[in-house]
Amino acid sequence: YKIQELEQKVTGQQQEISSLVQRTTAVGEDSALTKELTTLREQLVNKNHELKEMKTECRRKEEEQQQVVQALEEEKRGLASHCAALRADLEEKQR
Repeated sequence: YKIQELEQKVTGQQQEISSLVQRTTAVGEDSALTKELTTLREQLVNKNHELKEMKTECRRKEEEQQQVVQALEEEKRGLASHCAALRADLEEKQR
């Protein structure tokens, strides 16, 4: 009778140990997942920062291109005006 009690106690203790091992494993997995999540969050923050910098740089380049286009258009108007004046002078001299 005592042997059965002891066997039952041993079986119960083995189940408790197994349960504790499972919980410890789960906690370890949770810890690993938490670390991985933290790493992923840091990467996300870094990528967001990179994206903001890239957008800012892109806007700056677009503005720079617009300024170049405007300068070229002004130059074109000036050259067209100068060309028209030269044509008028040439026509005047040909008369």
